[in-house]
Amino acid sequence: MEPRVSFITLGVADLERATRFYEQGLGLPRLKTPPSVAFFALGKTWLSLWSLAHVAKFGGEVTKPGHRTDWDGYAGYFADPDFPHV
Repeated sequence: MEPRVSFITLGVADLERATRFYEQGLGLPRLKTPPSVAFFALGKTWLSLWSLAHVAKFGGEVTKPGHRTDWDGYAGYFADPDFPHV
């Protein structure tokens, strides 16, 4: 079996803005998806973008809201409903 990453999921603050950035700004090919998520093909890997508010609405816990990072990026974290909370 070939080890590889097949799926990367990012929680974003503004799904429409993030989708536009990845699709138009970076030129990634977008797959047909419902309005609540955006999928992009990256060879054998898919990238998905989800709204952090959407994640929370359906039982996910936003463990660290979106914030600027030391490396001038932006990050936020969420746990799915089955994640064992400590």
